[in-house]
Amino acid sequence: MVEARHGRVARVRRIAVGAATLVSVVGMTLVSAAPAAAANPPLVTAVIPSSGSVLGGQLVTITGVRFRSPVTSVLFGTVPATAYFRTSNRSITAISPPHPSGTVDVTVVSARGASTVAASDQFTYAGMPTVASVSPGTGPTEGGNQVTITGSDFTGATTVLFGTGPATAFSVTTGTGPGSRPDSISAVAPAGSGTVDITVTTPVGTSAVSPADRYAFSSPPVVSSVSPSSGPVPGGSSVTITGTDLGGATEVDFGPNAAAITAGTATSITATAPAGTVGTVDVTVVTPSGTSPKVAGDQFTYDATIPSAPTDVVAMATGVSGARVQWTRADNNGSPITGNLLNEYEGATRVAVVDVGDFSSFSVANLDRGALYTFTVTAINGVGRGPESAPSFPLAVEGLPFTSTTGYRVVASNGAVAASGFDSRYGPTSPPHLNAPIVGIASTADDRGYWLAAADGGVFAYGDAPFYGSMGGKVLNAPIVGIAASHDSRGYWLVASDGGVFSFGDAVFHGSRGGKYLNAPVVGIAGDSRNGGYWLVASDGGIFAFGGAPFYGSTGGRRLNAPVVGMAGTSDHGGYWLVASDGGTFTFGDAGFAGSMGGRHLNAPVVGMEDDSDTGGYWLVGSDGGVFAFNAPFYGSDSRSRPGGPVVAINS
Repeated sequence: MVEARHGRVARVRRIAVGAATLVSVVGMTLVSAAPAAAANPPLVTAVIPSSGSVLGGQLVTITGVRFRSPVTSVLFGTVPATAYFRTSNRSITAISPPHPSGTVDVTVVSARGASTVAASDQFTYAGMPTVASVSPGTGPTEGGNQVTITGSDFTGATTVLFGTGPATAFSVTTGTGPGSRPDSISAVAPAGSGTVDITVTTPVGTSAVSPADRYAFSSPPVVSSVSPSSGPVPGGSSVTITGTDLGGATEVDFGPNAAAITAGTATSITATAPAGTVGTVDVTVVTPSGTSPKVAGDQFTYDATIPSAPTDVVAMATGVSGARVQWTRADNNGSPITGNLLNEYEGATRVAVVDVGDFSSFSVANLDRGALYTFTVTAINGVGRGPESAPSFPLAVEGLPFTSTTGYRVVASNGAVAASGFDSRYGPTSPPHLNAPIVGIASTADDRGYWLAAADGGVFAYGDAPFYGSMGGKVLNAPIVGIAASHDSRGYWLVASDGGVFSFGDAVFHGSRGGKYLNAPVVGIAGDSRNGGYWLVASDGGIFAFGGAPFYGSTGGRRLNAPVVGMAGTSDHGGYWLVASDGGTFTFGDAGFAGSMGGRHLNAPVVGMEDDSDTGGYWLVGSDGGVFAFNAPFYGSDSRSRPGGPVVAINS
């Protein structure tokens, strides 16, 4: 009989389990709420096993202390055990009841009260394990590869079988609670053959087989032939690779270089050959089963081919009847370049072809005034002559009298000055000591001297350029970005990035943008000698005119491909040009458009421009010292031997 508290005695029957007899409640038993907490209630120290099926029926041993007092119930969560029997003062055997999946506390209730909830009393309900996917789905027949098995209810997994072969090793990762699926198992595949089902066994049972759990043992791939067996160094050939066990290929390599796979089956793969170097390489295939061994049939030979076409051909007028043509070298495609043919076209007619050797620029003379010229370049290597490049922009030689007695100078951020053409360099003999980098240069009217300006407002005078003062050592709200000389060279202005203007000598202060809102920072200044004023230019191409300097327009508010970095006024000061860092040029007023580098390849960004008062053209300069001349003489550049640091400005 089972003692009933506050009710009638229920009818019971005994269930034999081994040598023990469990009590099963058959009729209605009226059980009162757990008694109030009393001294020394039961304590559960272990639940063995700690998991079982959601269907219940698991024989569970509950160990602990203080089970001597009559035990009135054993609860799995809030559900009473199907049956239970106290085997000793420290042990109870119970049958788990059905329960939804998840972890519950097993509570023992006696006359002394209910056991306190603890980590040691937990029991996890799990469903039948299910395998949802296997990755990778294939592996070598000798086994040893890592396989990830995903699914649900893998808690307490005891066995992972590949067909009938147990995994060499496995580890289980489960969710942290209901709804946190999928679970996963990382298993090391055993040796095997053919296609098998992977099954997982837990204390609840064994997963049912399905197409989702299939795993195929296969041999490593073998390449038997490659067609075509040769191709050009730049790659691009479509190559068919035949062999065995090629299915599921994850990589195809031509020597050390990976190819793009375009199609594949178990016996054939189509791939696009990558670029390589002259010589023979092995084509290998990688699958989950391994990498194909190197054999004679897998070889592919890279052959040298004719060079590619040169690119970025640019022609710039020099002097009365000349032009300087420069270009980006062609790829040699496995055979060194031995020459370049410069093709000169007058209109649509090719009038000259000159082999200029392995160079990337060449000067052309004796061009006809008023004629329209374009130039192309063809590279030659040991295999043959490559294709002709795209033509340069058309160039018209105006035949202007060449009376220039100047040239141009470029200045680097460390203060080093390099002169080209007829311009003179007056210093420094060595770069000056600088507290801040040089940002600009301005010449005297007689071109026998110049000033350098630094970002902290320091000014350095050379030749016949007098020193009128500077902002060096004074507090600035923003760094100096440019300098411009007054019309008689008896003074100069400095401009800061916030639009603040500082005047020295007879340079009159006409106003500034200092302390006012700017859409973009100021990047330069140009003087208007005719009206005695000056212009400021911002990086968005906005123009600010002061002191009677006319406003001819701007790019402010327009979308630019690159920021504006400088400006130059025309010799009559009836207009001005703006230049962007990509070499794009914008004209306003009577400033004529002679060309630009916009849309062309640059080795370094353009940092400034200067007008040529003799020809009405202009020069652009890059931070590497490269000079681009448009309707202005080209005297060379420092792109190969930069004057001590990045170039920041050009001046004539």
